[in-house]
Amino acid sequence: CLGHQPDIPGSLARQVEATDPTTAAALALRAQHWASGATEVAVAAAQLAHAVLPNDPLVARTTAETLLAATG
Repeated sequence: CLGHQPDIPGSLARQVEATDPTTAAALALRAQHWASGATEVAVAAAQLAHAVLPNDPLVARTTAETLLAATG
């Protein structure tokens, strides 16, 4: 089951980020969700999503919430 391996969508996101930023952001958000919590994987995934799709409201909210949880 891929649901327990948050690094897989993150790896896929990095592979497609140059050619398909929307899919890359979606995969990164999925990795962030599967990581559940303020883990290194969740933070890295949220940052990747923000890097490829910074103006998307869902990406911005998820990134902010993840970073706040990691620092708080």
